[in-house]
Amino acid sequence: MGCKLSAKAFKHDEVCPVSYTSKNVTLTDKVMATNGVIPKPEVKEREISKPTNNNDSLLTQLGGLDIMRVPDGEGSLITLAKFFGGWTAPMPALPAQVVRSQSFTFHDSDVILLGYAKSGSHWLWEMVHMLMKGRPEYCTTPKERLMLSFSTQEFFDTLDPPRVFNCHAPWQGLPPALRTGQSDCRMIYILRNPKDVAVSYYHQLSKQKIFDYEGSFHGYLDLFLEGKVPGGSWFDYVLGWEETMKNNPHLPLLVLYYEDTKEDTVATLRKVNQFLGLGRSEELLREVADCCTISKMRHLDQNLKHHLKDNPNVSKTGQSFMYRKGQVGDWKNYFSVADNNRFERMIKTKLKNSSLAFRYELEGENAEDL
Repeated sequence: MGCKLSAKAFKHDEVCPVSYTSKNVTLTDKVMATNGVIPKPEVKEREISKPTNNNDSLLTQLGGLDIMRVPDGEGSLITLAKFFGGWTAPMPALPAQVVRSQSFTFHDSDVILLGYAKSGSHWLWEMVHMLMKGRPEYCTTPKERLMLSFSTQEFFDTLDPPRVFNCHAPWQGLPPALRTGQSDCRMIYILRNPKDVAVSYYHQLSKQKIFDYEGSFHGYLDLFLEGKVPGGSWFDYVLGWEETMKNNPHLPLLVLYYEDTKEDTVATLRKVNQFLGLGRSEELLREVADCCTISKMRHLDQNLKHHLKDNPNVSKTGQSFMYRKGQVGDWKNYFSVADNNRFERMIKTKLKNSSLAFRYELEGENAEDL
């Protein structure tokens, strides 16, 4: 069976509110995340209270979006925004979207994909989508339409469950329905080594129109290490999730690594298949892996993104940029010796008490296949 576009087309002409989830987006206390599969807990039936209509009050507490030009390490300027104490993208709709997301509801069969930006969530989303459907068909709507930071409950309700959502928020930024157990959907969390994340994020920020950034990689690296990028510090994000999982061992959460998925995509799909209890065949797993190579996903992405009105992920040239190389170890083409030494010191300091371990290259990876 070959790769196909899904016969079911979604409504591309609807306008989504555009925003980006900040590092801090709720008024809850900060809780923070172990590696591995954590079994789905038994959740007793409970009465779920309906959200109160206090949007104006929450908006007042969150405050406005403070958009500014921020210098990198070499003085080049990038447009960012401060919101509720965290760095985010300069998208005016953000405060209203954060409030809107507090009342999102989910079906127990839904799946939520989590991870810091540029960790492979687009790639994983497409593969999980195929597994859930049970056939290697590409989704005809961009992932952004299923992101909690971009869309609306009204649009979500037009889709039949099970649905595959995505979110870059930390634990405390998730909708209350997910944090309180009102929704029993499963979550998949993907991590990627920070050096490749930094390089990939540099290319997005340089290409995406709203940031108006033309700085060098070396100047940008200061911004990344200081957490002055949308979503804040990568280190704070992954440590936050590590602590969250330690404090919440009952979470129905599967942890994946980008590097492992790149090295053996079928093996990762087996984990997802087992975690979600789908019972898909080995043949389907291989077909999905073949349909979702980085080169094929890049082509698909370019042909779909023009359907999304007000799409924030459009470059200065009008093209989508979500899939670039997808290579493990591409950081070596950008880091100077001094850059790498500085980054290693940060890793040693920030992750000294963490059990997280990352791979920074894959033996024998062929860039021509990406």
